[in-house]
Amino acid sequence: MNNSTWQARNPNRPVIPPRVSKKNKISDAERASRQIAAEQRATKREALQADINLYLEEQKRRLETIATTHDVTIKYLDRVISSTTRLETTAQNRVGIYTRSPEWRLPEFRKSCLSEVRELLANDPKMQPENLSEEQKEYYIQELVKQRDLMAHGVRANNIAAGEDVFSVTHRIIDELENLRDRTGIYASLFVTRGHINDSTQASWFGTDNSAVFWEDVLGRSTGDVARLYEQWACAQGHKRDSLANMRKQVTALISNGLTYATGKRHAMMNYSNYNTAIVETYGVKLLGWPTGVPFVNPSSIGTVSEIRCRLRDSLKSGECRWKKLSKAERNAFSSELEARRASGEVVKKPRKKRSDAGVPRKRKNVLGGNPSKEGPSSKRARRDTGRKRVVPKSTELVRDMDDDQEDGSEEDID
Repeated sequence: MNNSTWQARNPNRPVIPPRVSKKNKISDAERASRQIAAEQRATKREALQADINLYLEEQKRRLETIATTHDVTIKYLDRVISSTTRLETTAQNRVGIYTRSPEWRLPEFRKSCLSEVRELLANDPKMQPENLSEEQKEYYIQELVKQRDLMAHGVRANNIAAGEDVFSVTHRIIDELENLRDRTGIYASLFVTRGHINDSTQASWFGTDNSAVFWEDVLGRSTGDVARLYEQWACAQGHKRDSLANMRKQVTALISNGLTYATGKRHAMMNYSNYNTAIVETYGVKLLGWPTGVPFVNPSSIGTVSEIRCRLRDSLKSGECRWKKLSKAERNAFSSELEARRASGEVVKKPRKKRSDAGVPRKRKNVLGGNPSKEGPSSKRARRDTGRKRVVPKSTELVRDMDDDQEDGSEEDID
């Protein structure tokens, strides 16, 4: 099994295409031809440099003449000429941005910026809203959504691309935390490490102000030790991360935490069998966006990783599947619907499973002895009492006799 990269360990997830340069192999003849062309370009550059040197010498002599005529220094002339040249160049660039012809197209060898793409779209008659059908508009919107989702959730194709992504995003987060610290005075700590032994991402950490002292004062470990232990733990979790048991735990935690947040009750428990009565009717919340095709059952009863990870877990994390607090009108309408279903004879609430000996009188065991005809304590109470070691207090008469003996002994000693 290939587990060398994050992409290899997730073969079913979309891959962000890496940026690679197209370098084709060339033959010996083409290599020799390129060498000759390079030598010719070098000769041209030398000739050009020689002419430029002559021009600079002539310019220097001309500047000396002007400085002598107008009684100014050469340094002053250089400053005036350079500022004028820079102003003209900047103005030409600004004019060139807004005076491109409609036939102008971006070169393929460089990445285009957003303003240039917008300009191209504005100058392309085929892409104007009035010239696009509803099907075309929907197609372009869906393609844009797919591209954004790919760039946000797709996996990197190799370890080099993954390492660069981690480096870039981590430094961006650090900059945001530092700016937030300046604005609000918060304390923050950040730990980033690889999730598999074959990944090349280096463990790193960050803390605002003196946050690193917290780990030494409270945990007795330096920040480097905490990062190292975190990396060891993460690498050990690599083979468990996408297991069925771990996916079930994640989904259960997401649903339970969402229910607690939506209801505001810490001890609210999810009930799949009587969801309508125990959850919606009781707490006035509803779980929306459950993936189609995934049975609405306890996550421990879902048997495939693809269903619980790629559909249910991802929907819960993205917010597509979420808890919603019902309004008073919605809650009343739902209660009325349940009452109507009950009135029609439909079983709304699943009954509890009955005992196999329900309705049959049962004798309780008198484990502590005594009259068996009398009812003794319950079996649970009896087992708890028999398993507990009793401490019998000392008899008061025995204690009194010991005191008397001690008093008698003391009197004999005195005599």
